[in-house]
Amino acid sequence: AFTFDEVKKLKYLEAVVYEAVRLYPALPFNVKNAVKDDYLPDGTFVPAGVDVVYSPWFMGRNGALWGDDPLEFRPQRWLEMSKRPSAYEFPAFQAGPRVCLGMNMAVLEAKLFLVTTLSRFHVAIAPGEQQERGYVLKSGLFMDGGLPLQLTPRLQPAASA
Repeated sequence: AFTFDEVKKLKYLEAVVYEAVRLYPALPFNVKNAVKDDYLPDGTFVPAGVDVVYSPWFMGRNGALWGDDPLEFRPQRWLEMSKRPSAYEFPAFQAGPRVCLGMNMAVLEAKLFLVTTLSRFHVAIAPGEQQERGYVLKSGLFMDGGLPLQLTPRLQPAASA
């Protein structure tokens, strides 16, 4: 079993989780309501009462925010940054007064799941399955038909007497 402190130190694994969420946010689109008159960063006026639709899916693929390779799964980008993007540039967990209260717990759970699973199993796409899959928009973003995996147990070292 892994301790909290051990999992917390896994910075590259954390970067993998953030990169996955950047490219595949659970909520690809969202709507916010302007409670008062406001302006977007580009100067666009937003009157009170107007619904504003934004897309973490498209924002995560925006070259102006993520550089020349926004479609590449490259976790090291999170380690190379001098500072993390603001929640408004990386809104996978929302931002402002509605930011996800469970964000840190969700990242910790993802890291724990990955480190536990990958330490015990070799994971591969199931034989005969396509690696590239489409997505279906429902209440969230789902892989069309799921992604069948094959898990093969890793050899565990014998317990010392």
